[in-house]
Amino acid sequence: PAVAADQAASAGHSVEGELHLLCTHGILHLLGYDHGEPDEERDMFELQALYQRARCLLFLSLAEGFGMPPIEAMAMGTPVVASNRTAIPEVCGDAALLVDPTDEDAVVSTARTVLEDGAVRERLVDRGRQRVERYTGDRAAQQMLDVYRRAMS
Repeated sequence: PAVAADQAASAGHSVEGELHLLCTHGILHLLGYDHGEPDEERDMFELQALYQRARCLLFLSLAEGFGMPPIEAMAMGTPVVASNRTAIPEVCGDAALLVDPTDEDAVVSTARTVLEDGAVRERLVDRGRQRVERYTGDRAAQQMLDVYRRAMS
């Protein structure tokens, strides 16, 4: 089944109803929404397990400030197909296949490539693990410290 996380169910009543219907048929799994009260610890554990088992993350955001899900997926060894909009291309670099999220044919074709081509999949997993290193806390702190040192000299 497909999985939606975060605020997917808060987009509106009709959307929420449609999502709930997909959940009842086992097509969609909404973290934190179809279990009753949200439980962040359970959801994080469940999300990690889902990333580890997923064959691909489709991250087709039309408006995203940063985009943690692709980085989370890459950290778990999950290849990523992501939107070519907003900050996502900068966040993902060459560690994801980028696609126009409004072009259904391109999305399907790109996802199919990741699912069916082992070499592409392996390349994305390797590049993803390398990309994640850019976003570790220690590295970010070191980069900020370097900026401060340059500013003070």
